[in-house]
Amino acid sequence: MKVSIIIPVFNKLEYTKKCIDALYRVTPKFLFELIVVNNGSKDGTKEYLDSLSAKVENVKVIHNMSNLGFAKACNQGARIAKGNYLLFLNNDTIPLEGWLEELIKTAEEEEKVGVVGSKLLFPDGKIQHAGVEVCDYLLPITPFHIYYREPADIPEANIKKEYPAVTGACMLTPKWLFDELGGFDEGFLNGFEDVDYCFRVKEKGYRIIYNPKSVLYHFESVTEGRFNAVKENEERLIRKWKGKVKVRGTKVSVVIVNYNSWKDTVHCIDSLVRNVEYAKTKIIVVDNGSKKEDLLNLKRWLEEKGFLKRSDFEKEVVLLETGENRGFAGGSNIGIRYALEKGSEYIWLLNCDTEIEKKALENSLYIAELKKNNAGIVASKIYCFEKRDMVQFDGRSVPYYSGKKDRKDSPCYIEKYAPFCSVLIRREVFEDVGLLNEEYFLYFEDNEFCKRVLEKGWKIIYNPYSKVYHKGGATVGSWLRTPISSYYATRNLLLFYKEDIHGCFDAIRRDYWRDLKKTKDCLKGFVEGIKDFLVGKKGKVDEDVLHVDVWKGWPDERLKESAKGLLENPTEENLTRFLSMAQAYLMKDISEEDPEYLYSQGEKLYREGKTEEAISVFEKVIRLNPKHALAYNNLGAIYWQKGEKKKALECMIKAMEIDPENPDIIWNSGQILIGLGLVSDAREIYEFYLKRHSDSEMEKFMKVFNKFSTSFC
Repeated sequence: MKVSIIIPVFNKLEYTKKCIDALYRVTPKFLFELIVVNNGSKDGTKEYLDSLSAKVENVKVIHNMSNLGFAKACNQGARIAKGNYLLFLNNDTIPLEGWLEELIKTAEEEEKVGVVGSKLLFPDGKIQHAGVEVCDYLLPITPFHIYYREPADIPEANIKKEYPAVTGACMLTPKWLFDELGGFDEGFLNGFEDVDYCFRVKEKGYRIIYNPKSVLYHFESVTEGRFNAVKENEERLIRKWKGKVKVRGTKVSVVIVNYNSWKDTVHCIDSLVRNVEYAKTKIIVVDNGSKKEDLLNLKRWLEEKGFLKRSDFEKEVVLLETGENRGFAGGSNIGIRYALEKGSEYIWLLNCDTEIEKKALENSLYIAELKKNNAGIVASKIYCFEKRDMVQFDGRSVPYYSGKKDRKDSPCYIEKYAPFCSVLIRREVFEDVGLLNEEYFLYFEDNEFCKRVLEKGWKIIYNPYSKVYHKGGATVGSWLRTPISSYYATRNLLLFYKEDIHGCFDAIRRDYWRDLKKTKDCLKGFVEGIKDFLVGKKGKVDEDVLHVDVWKGWPDERLKESAKGLLENPTEENLTRFLSMAQAYLMKDISEEDPEYLYSQGEKLYREGKTEEAISVFEKVIRLNPKHALAYNNLGAIYWQKGEKKKALECMIKAMEIDPENPDIIWNSGQILIGLGLVSDAREIYEFYLKRHSDSEMEKFMKVFNKFSTSFC
């Protein structure tokens, strides 16, 4: 007999039955004996186990009068075990085919193996365990399940490799080694017994190996009392192993850009020094060409506090001076480059007008490491500085400066954008996508960076456990309430959303105008922002001369006169006239040789029901790019709606010839063929596509289609 499988149980009979049924269904009986240790269950577990042991010859049962906990129960089972290996297994697991054979194979084929662990999946197929790493972000020793809740098929989780520890939910170890080490430390109560044992195995010179080919489902932590002694277990683990085990040490640089805001900046630094407990941290302050007095005050404070003299990556402060205002993007990039040169693995971009709560950094680091395969950016929860029950950012779009009421929430993926008021960014992201785009200078550089990050396949995660308080508008004033803010907010909105220029102008008319302060200077900033976008001006604009030549350089005289009319009489009617003229000029100015832009405009017209205009645009797209399959597809759909069936079919045939793998084209083509009574042709198209692709909606349709196809004829 090779293996003694030891399952400690306390109530939860329904899980125990499922586990043991699966165990005998997928595991060769000659490989194992089963030892179940009943920790005083009161739910019928005793009767079930007695019946099982009477029927099945390789089952042993130990009944305890009370719940002795995981360690003592497992040690009891180990003492009566006859196998060469001990396999500790939670009763809330479901073993899958080959699980035990893979663990034995690893133990016998690899050298100096002390423990082998499995890949455990949640019932929904996401990863529960793929190895245990150890960091020092939250506590001096913080074990965590790497790739937790990630898809089971990610490449990183499907490599056999060594880890500092694996979970005791399914752990194989040689019996002689377990006996020699004295079994599990019974000073732990339902927590860290497995990690402590793995540490002792490694200390003895043996390896901890994770084998992803051994797979089980795990419901995780269903046992009553599982978390009753968390604090005591943490303290015991730290006492035993602090300074003895290697933890994942990560260098972090905090980048803060200062521009004439030394009081805010020193308050931010002070909150970092007080509330960041993680030692391997460097604070990089980039002074962005502040006034002489502001910079002197900042330097004086840093020198008085002694922050400039601390050791490298021990919360020392580094002051970099640009000598000029290079905007948020330019100033941040200087700090980012310095941080990367110094070996930082994470960079925390933090606004100077913020204050952080304790563990704000540590909690973001923990999330980033937990999602190590794809977490490119971890964004904090942003609260209003003055009204601390109001939230500026909670993973979704909110009124940024006024905020909204707080709510309880959980970490989640962000689909589009996170404000760079407080974001932790992985080094590899900068290496992959580059730095912030300095063409924006101020505002929307974070939108643009997030767009590139997502396009490269990285994820943005919102982390509500990293809490930051933000004043807002410390350097240029509140959003759309100062001339310079009005200028950059308007120009850069258009720059970022230029691919949807109709929607962009709608947003200006709907949202910007409502929030824009209607002073003459703010209005000038607003119209100049639109003018400079139209003429292609990017980057920094000198604030001192922003309005000096407001009426110079306009690309169209009628547009200039319309802007003057808006400044003299800022009504919604004059706004609509000005924006309509700006949009008309832009549409004329945009290259008429850009089929992708024209295609997007055609789609918009189609959605708005302007079919004739849409037909004209799609036909132009095809003239410019005869291989534009989607333009043919859309034309086919429009012609079908118009009753022009022959034209519709011709367009769909052309679309399929160009792109036979596009599901929308295949679907529309089939529907048109059915509508024309060509049922067998439609079936052939769908079946041929489904041989090459998985498409649940099309497969569902085909089941109904094949059943009732005669009704379509």
